[in-house]
Amino acid sequence: MKIWKDKSPEYICCSLGLFLIAAGILFGTLQITGILSLHRALPPCYFYAATHIPCPGCGMTRAIESFFSFHFLSSFRYHPIVIYIFIFYALFLSTHTWALIINKLRKPSAPIIRGMKFRIGYIYFGIFVMFAQWFVKLFLLF
Repeated sequence: MKIWKDKSPEYICCSLGLFLIAAGILFGTLQITGILSLHRALPPCYFYAATHIPCPGCGMTRAIESFFSFHFLSSFRYHPIVIYIFIFYALFLSTHTWALIINKLRKPSAPIIRGMKFRIGYIYFGIFVMFAQWFVKLFLLF
């Protein structure tokens, strides 16, 4: 995109994170009040319908609903990647927000504080968690 052409991955992640926080607050409010339910809003899993084998993302809808209903343990049991994503983003955004505030208030001679760096390993670990839970789920089912 033209807007993010010369921006760092950290800037892009922070910008998307702030948008996701606003969307999450809106979704959580609609979820808690019962106005919106993901089970009714989303189509069924096409992979499961075709193969009768759960896909790597199976359980994520229930995990997100449980997370926004403050049932964190059941959210983790449905799909641990949801908890991992929320913890990662909370750490990432809080360190960058803290760095922004501190750097605005610091003296010119003080060192610059930096937020958490984006590393591709975070994505790889998330993919590993997703497929690990999928293999465990397949092992328990068959």
